[in-house]
Order: sequence, then C-alpha cells, then structure tokens
Amino acid sequence: MARYRCQNALNKYVRCSKAHFCNIANGKVPGLPPLKRIRIGARVLFLRESLEEWLWQVEAQATARER
Repeated sequence: MARYRCQNALNKYVRCSKAHFCNIANGKVPGLPPLKRIRIGARVLFLRESLEEWLWQVEAQATARER
C-alpha cells in the first residue's frame, strides 16, 4: 500500500460508498472519529498510518460498546 492514498482507493478498502466515506472523513457520522487528511487543491489524500490509527480507534470504540 502506498504511503498516501486517494479517497476512491480508501472507500473501496473500507467498503462503503463515496458519499458515506466523505461523511466519515468530515466527522459527520455519529460515533466515528473524523479521518485525518491532506487537501491539495481539489484532491484529498489520506496517510496510510492515519487510516490504520483510525481503524484501531474505531475497533477500540466498538469493543468498549460491546462490554
């Protein structure tokens, strides 16, 4: 996986629609932290390490809710 990923590659990786991924990235989905991103003009890039950190946070929240 490349160090920086575009939005289209990540919404396929997370397996959700482009609109829902935009809502997640912007912090509009209740219960999910926003994703850190870099904006270069109209292009939005996500750092691989930030995505992995975000996935760990989401997993930890889900595990805490199950207890």
